[in-house]
Amino acid sequence: MITRVVIIDPASLAHDKISFGSTVKLIDVGTEDEITYTIVSSAHSNPEIGNISFHSPLAKQLLGKSEGDEFTAQLPGGKKEFEIEEVYYDESKLC
Repeated sequence: MITRVVIIDPASLAHDKISFGSTVKLIDVGTEDEITYTIVSSAHSNPEIGNISFHSPLAKQLLGKSEGDEFTAQLPGGKKEFEIEEVYYDESKLC
């Protein structure tokens, strides 16, 4: 596994579209709740503080989307509709 490691500096990525290291503010269309997640590595995943692995079902469906996009996510608990309110990079969320 180590021979295949690629180090990615999220600060060097554009965050106009959701990518590794992006922080994403979502609106759950059904409940109008606001949820914020940061897309991180599996090793740093901690959903309780809003860090989700880029391998998670939700993160996989978020990658490449932009602010204003609406989509239906197929999640383990069923389908949910979200609107992407904001996408940005916040280094403090990656620690």
